[in-house]
Formats: sequence, structure tokens, C-alpha cells
Amino acid sequence: MLYEKTVFDFILVALFSTFYSCQKSGVTLPVINFYAGTGYVYSDTVLAHGTIATFGINAYKAGVDQLLRKCIIQRSINGSADSTIQEMDVITQTFSQFYGYTVGDSGNVERYTFIILQDNGLSDSAIATITSI
Repeated sequence: MLYEKTVFDFILVALFSTFYSCQKSGVTLPVINFYAGTGYVYSDTVLAHGTIATFGINAYKAGVDQLLRKCIIQRSINGSADSTIQEMDVITQTFSQFYGYTVGDSGNVERYTFIILQDNGLSDSAIATITSI
């Protein structure tokens, strides 16, 4: 019975320590979302070749101490590796931006990834795929 109590106490201490350390660290991820208004791409969609695809993003810091530091836009065409098409430094609590791109050749599948990074290196991303016809 002593063995069972010792194991139970160990598990309780381990769980409490893990919970407390997570709470204490204050690690909070930034948040990024697409603007979901009329005329904007905010989810996977199909568009005609040559159409201007307009994205709007809204991002904000989630913690009290961190600031947003960088916004990166990447594109993958037909499953290829992501390539960075724009990268900008920002030093702010909130960030909103609109981007327009011309939809590529018919049959292409273009995945756009918008990444926002905080001071602490943590990030969040928003992804939308455009299939051109």
C-alpha cells in the first residue's frame, strides 16, 4: 500500500508541476485570420486565370509582453516547395494588410500561406488555396 501511495503522490506532483509551469510561462501565440469580406479570398476557392485574387489579413499579439515582428507570405504552386514572395518587418501590437495577386495558368493549384511572428519566435499562419480554371 505504501508503494501505491508513493506512485499516486508522484503522479500528482508531476501533473501539478506541469500545469503550474505551463500557466507560469505565459506562452501565448499570435493570432492571424483572413478578412472574410465580399471579394476577398479567405478559404480554398476556384478562380479564373488572370483574375486578381485579393487577400486581407488581420493579426494581433496575444500576450502582454510580446509584439508582432514579422509577416511572411509564401506560395506553393502545384505542390512545390513554399517560396517566400514577400517578407516584411513590423513592430506593432496589431497588423492588417491587403494583398492582390494575379491567378496563374489554368489548372494550377496555388497555396498561399501568411505567417505572423512575435518577439518570442512563436508564430501563427493562415492558409488558402486557389485552383485556377
